[in-house]
Amino acid sequence: MWKIIAAVAALIMVGSIIVGFMNHTAHQERLAELARKENTLEQRKDSLATVEAEIAEREATIIKLEDETNRIQTEKVDLEAKLVQTNANLETREGEVEAAKKQADKLKVFVADLPTVQGLQREQTQVTVMIDEKDIEIQGVQGEIATQQAARDRAQKVADDLVSLRQEQQNGIIRGGFRSNVSKAFNQWGFVVFPGGNNSGMTQNAILDVYRGSQPICKLVVTSFEAGRTVADIVPGSLAPGQIVQVGDTVIQQERSFVAAPAAAATEPAPESAPASATSDPFGGAMSTESAAPAASDTPTASDPFATPATDDPFGGSSSPDPFQ
Repeated sequence: MWKIIAAVAALIMVGSIIVGFMNHTAHQERLAELARKENTLEQRKDSLATVEAEIAEREATIIKLEDETNRIQTEKVDLEAKLVQTNANLETREGEVEAAKKQADKLKVFVADLPTVQGLQREQTQVTVMIDEKDIEIQGVQGEIATQQAARDRAQKVADDLVSLRQEQQNGIIRGGFRSNVSKAFNQWGFVVFPGGNNSGMTQNAILDVYRGSQPICKLVVTSFEAGRTVADIVPGSLAPGQIVQVGDTVIQQERSFVAAPAAAATEPAPESAPASATSDPFGGAMSTESAAPAASDTPTASDPFATPATDDPFGGSSSPDPFQ
């Protein structure tokens, strides 16, 4: 009897060591993933700050150019006023010249005033040239303002995209949608592994749906991911009755809010992408049109979705795959 008790105690001790090691390894992986996430967030914050600084600089340049335009416009108005005055003076002088021509006794006065008239004509020509130059300068400044405004708009668009991307990541939204297939399923531990990670826009805490053909299986929540692989926990209570996740099951991004309900009780029409035979989606997400699931004969028939298969041994005697191999 004591030998049996000793053997059981030894098995319990070995199981405790294995569970402790598994929990320690999983904790280390989550800490490393959190550090990578924080580093990525800091980089994106720095990028956003740089873009905002560039926008502020562009706006300051635009204000400066607008002030320069106002100054040039003022100078142009002054020159035009001077031109009007010059024209008035010229008309006055020309009138005097005409009067002098009519009066022979004022011929000497006319001859004396002739250089003045010529000087006014030269001054008028110079003022006209200066106005033309100012018009060209104003056109150049206006073109530069348009260029700066376009650059500011582009910088603002980049900043808006960064803010939108950061908000989507914080909300667990995968930009552009996501689709993959289960590569490893560990139902006894409640998580699965599938291809696609950073390279597919994966985000932490993203909610995904699992389908086998048109049959909804469960929902997943992303716990960690790498460049080309994602690990996600099975959402408790989301497993369809009598089902477990299998290798090849389709994983797609959630597109509508989740409503936990048995597959047989769902009444919501399936999205257009679902097969013709599918009439409902209890998860509220888009249904897959492809199926890479194993044969139906591999599906467990147990009525408890959380039941562990009878062949699983938590102390190492199970034939199920090892998630840490």
